[in-house]
Amino acid sequence: MRKRIISVLIGLGISALSFFALVALIFSPESKILGPLLCVFYISIIIFLILWNIIKSKIVYFALCVPAICAVAGIAVIGYHSHIRKIPTVDEYDFYLYQYQPFRQNNLLAELDEESDFRLTDNLPVLDGATALYPVYASFVQAVYPADDYRLSGGPIFCSKTGEAYENLLNGKADIIFCAGPSEAQLKQFNDNGIKLNFVDIGREAFVLFVNKSNSINNLTIEDIHGIYSGKIKNLNKTSCSIGSGPEGL
Repeated sequence: MRKRIISVLIGLGISALSFFALVALIFSPESKILGPLLCVFYISIIIFLILWNIIKSKIVYFALCVPAICAVAGIAVIGYHSHIRKIPTVDEYDFYLYQYQPFRQNNLLAELDEESDFRLTDNLPVLDGATALYPVYASFVQAVYPADDYRLSGGPIFCSKTGEAYENLLNGKADIIFCAGPSEAQLKQFNDNGIKLNFVDIGREAFVLFVNKSNSINNLTIEDIHGIYSGKIKNLNKTSCSIGSGPEGL
């Protein structure tokens, strides 16, 4: 009788905890991994409790190995993902465009040391472009456009990202766009519509490669980089690159 009472209490507790854990996992990035582990853990505990009441043998306690392994694996997975999430990252979601809004108080735009001699007062060109270049042309607007409350939704300055910026230029919704060069398909669209594009270089892009601090690479060539990014080079130890002796690679 005592075993059954203990089993019922443990079963109810495990069921309640499993329910709340499953609800939490629905909103968790680890749900695809921890969900099945949690189910196995829950089922294993229930099976153990049933066997514990039916079979009078110490062998039953070996049934605890399955939920114990699941619990350890789950804790390890949670710890790993927790460690990954703590690694500092930068992505487009960390880039807040409103901080670069022209004429906004305390914005982060670059400013001229003195007032620009070139000023626009009317017939303002509509600007659009890539997110990364928004601070560039937003600074231009702040320097030469009349002071006003320029918001992304109202223009004449927008940030539609590269693909849509080219579409806006093609459809006459933008006069000047700031972004990377067009693809062959985009060029064909303009040519088919009899539109000639004028290109003005305002900057150059570059790749910055990060390697493990314990593995030095001192003569990586452009061809090697092409090979790495194209997938032709999968192991730097088999190339002519001078690298450290550690196994880390790139």
